[in-house]
This record gives sequence, structure tokens and C-alpha cells, in this order.
Amino acid sequence: MTTDTLRVLAKARLAAPAGAALFCLALQLWAARFVVVAFDTPNASTAIARNLAATGGYACTACEGVLHGSGAYARNTPLLMFQLPGEPLFIAACLRYIPAGGLRYIHVPFTVLLVFAAAYVALKLYGPVVAALTGFVAALQPFVLLHGPVWDDTFFGAALEWSVFALLLAALDDKRGGPVLWRRPLRVTLIAALAGYASITRSSSQLLLLAVAAAIFIVKPLRSIRLEAFGAIAGMALALGAWGYRNYGVLGQFTFGSSHDGITLWESVYPSAREAILTRGQTERLNEDRMQDDFARTSAMNEVEANRYFVNRAVRYMIAKPADVIHTGLVKIPLALLGLELREPVSSTRNLVGSLSSSVLILLAACGAFAVRLRAERPQRLLWRCVAVSCLLTYAGLTFIGGIGLRYRISLEPVFWILAAACLTRAVEGLWNGRPCASPAAQHEVFLPQ
Repeated sequence: MTTDTLRVLAKARLAAPAGAALFCLALQLWAARFVVVAFDTPNASTAIARNLAATGGYACTACEGVLHGSGAYARNTPLLMFQLPGEPLFIAACLRYIPAGGLRYIHVPFTVLLVFAAAYVALKLYGPVVAALTGFVAALQPFVLLHGPVWDDTFFGAALEWSVFALLLAALDDKRGGPVLWRRPLRVTLIAALAGYASITRSSSQLLLLAVAAAIFIVKPLRSIRLEAFGAIAGMALALGAWGYRNYGVLGQFTFGSSHDGITLWESVYPSAREAILTRGQTERLNEDRMQDDFARTSAMNEVEANRYFVNRAVRYMIAKPADVIHTGLVKIPLALLGLELREPVSSTRNLVGSLSSSVLILLAACGAFAVRLRAERPQRLLWRCVAVSCLLTYAGLTFIGGIGLRYRISLEPVFWILAAACLTRAVEGLWNGRPCASPAAQHEVFLPQ
């Protein structure tokens, strides 16, 4: 990095996020090269991408049994919309144009982008010290270190989401009538592109970005960035519209979801879901044992009809058995927050590391949320609260009725990283100055360097 680059970063107050990103980059390259063995995504994206790169067809040839079973009701018809296209399209392009030796690194930029965006948000809220520490907390989190290079659409989607949030915070800093007239149109276009691609990467991204955009339209002090919020909505509408049009062309029905949605919802709430979680660690593991009646009904259905069947089945069950669904949800939430996967013993290395790191992170974040004041002005504070609450509610709601696992928590993780970093900075500053219980006024001075 040249001296001129350092001067530009310092002038733009980006030195702390940039340093955090470089630290994360070094760790991710090391993990991708020497630690991580399997890079294939946990879902069907890689299978679809390999087929797309080899044949040019967007289909999952290994997913037929998910909707129709693999026994007496099995079908050999490839599923054409089993996964949203964001991640498969990216992986397919990499498989086609990047040498085999470089494929292990293709997701590293998105993990680094996620950490940079989180550090930038922390910079706007608390200052450069908390921003730098946010990056270090994120990069050293065991799950990020070991899972960041994996071809996972959760990291991909979260990186795009938090880039949008960072741009929204930056927009609040811009003065009206500033010297660079093209800055806002460029920013709105970039937000639209990021939000659009996120919306065809993860269904949760759609909910989260819509929630934040709606909050911007509702909260009056945020009216200055309503154009940016509209750009996010427009980008999502265009991307989902294109995906829906493609589905209409190949399946005859305009739908902008995926045929994975219905079966995931049903298997996450059906009567055996709690048993599956407590014995096998996930909700999908018992489908062949418990779902023969369902497969008998879907055997004559096409992909869209089967997806609709499972959605309706799940909704009817949630209405008929709310107590059982709530019981299952209350089992999921603590297991998900602790990162426990009960197909392995609680004393296993994976569960011990996951639960300990998650517990420490969440406790520090809770301390940071209640004990550390924000340095930002009122609009930034309001936007941050909208983002944090939207992330928390989206995660809790989808976990309550969906699958569990640390990967599903990644969009919420930056909230924990930022608050934990603020807590640690407050504690270090207090010990350094000999006042671990600093007054609010003194605390405000710590986070408002001149």
C-alpha cells in the first residue's frame, strides 16, 4: 500500500476499516490455503453451479428426492428453481473462468467485504478504535475464520446486506448541495445493485432489506435517505422480477421464490422437527422416515405445485398446532444462539468452541448495547437501531420457523461484533484511565475524539 493510498484512507477516515479488512484478508487467505478442506456450500448452490458451468442449464440434478422422495415415489426430473440464483451464478462463473488452484479463494473477498462494512458502520457509530476492534473481533471469531472461505450463500448475502447498510450510513453524512453532484446517483445505483443481488441470493435478505427500507420511510429523521431506500427496493424488484420471468419461461408460472422454501418450512415445524434437532442436529434429517405420506401426494405434482403443497401443509400445521410450533421454536433459539449441533456430543471440540465463543460474544454485545453510548448524531443512531432491530427480528423469526445453525446467524453477527468491540473499548479505556465505571459524560468524551 503506497503512501498516497494511506493519505487518502486517512483523509477519508477509512484507515481503521481498511486495516481491519487487511487483517481479515490475511487470516482468510491462510485459512483457505492451510485449514479449510471442503469448500462446497452446505446447500444445493454448488451442484447447480457445476451443472450450469458444464451444460449451461440452471438445474439441480441431485435434488429430485427432496420434493418427491427417493423411494417408491422417486422421480428423475431435475429441479429448475430449487435455489435462488445469486450464489450458483457466481460459483458457475468462477468454475468456468478461474483456474482450479484459485477456486479455494473465491469467497474470501465477500468475507472481507462483510468485515470491512461492519467496521465502517462501527466507525460511523463509535469512532476508529471501535472500528478497528470490530474487525479484529470478527476476523478472529472461530466460525468466521473456518467458514468464511466456504462457498456459502449466507456469507455472500450478509456481505451485500451490510454493504448497503454502510452506504446508507455514509449517505446520512453527506451534506445537501455538496461539491460532488454525481456522488448520490452513483450511491443510489450501487445500493440498488447490491440490494438486488442480495435479494436473489437469500430469502432472508429480502425480508431484512425490506424491513430497513420500510423503517427509513417511516422514521422522519431518516427522510434525507429515502431516495437510497427507494433505490434498494427498486433494485430488489428488478432482480426478483427477472428471476420470476425466467421461472415463467421454464415452468410456466411467475414466481420469485425457490422450490426449496416450502419443504424447508414444513420440515422445520412438522411434528418430528424437535426430535430431529435434539438427536440429529438439524430439522431436515428425518424426511425419508416421516414424510412418505407427503411424498405420495407430491409424486404427481410438478416443482411449483410441490413447493406450494409444502407451504400450505406447514401453514395449516402452524395454525392447528401453535403450542407445538412454539415449543419447537423455543428449543431452536437457544441452540442456535449457542451454535450447538446435537448430532455431536456437547463436549465435542466443535460444540465447545462454538458455544464458548458465541456465549462470550453475545455477553459482550449485551454489555455494549446497554453500557456504551453512541458517538453518532441522532439520524445515524436511529438508522443503526433500525438495522440492529431488523437483523435481530429477522433472525429470530426465521429461526423460530426455519432451520438452525451458525451460518444462519451471519447477518446478525456484525451487530454482535460492533457492540462487543464497543464494550471492550470501554473496558480498556476505563482501566487505562483508572476509572472502570466512568460517568456518561466522561464516556462520551472517550468516544468523541477531536
